[in-house]
Amino acid sequence: MRNDIDIRIADEGDAAVLRIARLDSADPFAGRALVASVAGREVAAVAYDGTAVVADPFVPTADVVALLRERSEQLRGVRVARRLRRWHRGERSERRVRPASVPVLRPRAT
Repeated sequence: MRNDIDIRIADEGDAAVLRIARLDSADPFAGRALVASVAGREVAAVAYDGTAVVADPFVPTADVVALLRERSEQLRGVRVARRLRRWHRGERSERRVRPASVPVLRPRAT
């Protein structure tokens, strides 16, 4: 079975964020948030700046929270900026060399 994950930006005071925060026994976020819905049910939220997370404790949400954090970084340009800073400082990564392939030994037909 496949579950689609929808991510949306929620304004401060969004009902879904408040509900998830109550379930998680946490304070609601100040400011905007990213909210993830699985099969139409909001299960996790992360503050837009990536500083806080709330999740429904009755649903497995580790993968959803990781996805929300990654999307938050993408929207804020964190990963791209980090890579560009390293590149400008001359910290270019070496080309990856794949190891030589190991031949597979198969028994001979006799």
